[in-house]
Amino acid sequence: MPDANFPDNADVQAFLRGPYVSMNTIGVHHFNGNGHARNYAAKWMCEQQVNASFTLETEGRAQHVYVFNEDVYTLMKTVFITKTWTWFGEHQKKLVEYKEELNRLSR
Repeated sequence: MPDANFPDNADVQAFLRGPYVSMNTIGVHHFNGNGHARNYAAKWMCEQQVNASFTLETEGRAQHVYVFNEDVYTLMKTVFITKTWTWFGEHQKKLVEYKEELNRLSR
């Protein structure tokens, strides 16, 4: 998704534009608690996803949204971001339409 826009965080935007399928927010965004992590995920799932399609999920269930970060040896709250095929499917359909129009104009 080369033109993906995520105005809240440049690292997340770079991920959306890059080759990887998923990422977590460890070292990218700090959450003050479980509720903060869940609210962040919910907010960005409701926001318009500009030139991108993705899901955000908190780690764990209920109040257990902690993961062990081996680099820092602390428990941290995290949100997982995963790209979806929605954006690609929409653009694939448009590509077919543009090719058909180009063929009509080329005659």
